[in-house]
Amino acid sequence: MSSKKKAIINFIRSESGFLIPYTLYLLSGFIIVILFSKARIHLFINSYHSAASDFFFRYITNLGDGTVPFILALIFLFISFRKAFIVVTSGTLAGLIAQLFKHVFFPHAPRPILFFKGMHPLHLVEGVNMHSSFSFPSGHSATIFALCFFFALYSPGNSAKFFMFCLALIVAFSRVYLSQHFLIDTLFGSFIGIISAIMMDNTFRNINREWIDGSLKLRRTSQ
Repeated sequence: MSSKKKAIINFIRSESGFLIPYTLYLLSGFIIVILFSKARIHLFINSYHSAASDFFFRYITNLGDGTVPFILALIFLFISFRKAFIVVTSGTLAGLIAQLFKHVFFPHAPRPILFFKGMHPLHLVEGVNMHSSFSFPSGHSATIFALCFFFALYSPGNSAKFFMFCLALIVAFSRVYLSQHFLIDTLFGSFIGIISAIMMDNTFRNINREWIDGSLKLRRTSQ
């Protein structure tokens, strides 16, 4: 077996707490998308709601916002420059790729509120700014999966890695619950996020510069 294949196998094993449930999620999601229309899937999900869920998903969805990688990077500047670069570039790259698909390859993909206009009333959460165009893929899903996989890469155990997967899944699901995206949008977005995190982590792990392992952490001076 080549050293490259061994490295890939070791990587999958080390990140199994995230990658195994993610693979199951991705496969099951695409099977559902193949078997049922995106309209039928969305209406089924939209039919289940409650006041508590409305409140929860309205706010948890903000974790996938494009500003979050920059906020995290500012925090990581006091921990590790290397990790600060990885987290901001992972989230940013995921968001940029998602925007590329939205505006260049699928500019006419309607979001649920426009897709179902005049056809079927949707349950909408009060206070949420609804978007009608550039549905595919989900930028929030891409960003949150990039960020959560970054944290999974630096988490010591499978329990923490699994928790990060669950958090990413919840935020991605919030996009469907809030009728901002279809399920297929979030599935593809999550894949963009994972690939982006792997690419940026691999890039910055291989930079051998003394300064990159430093931080802005303030040190107490002896008196």
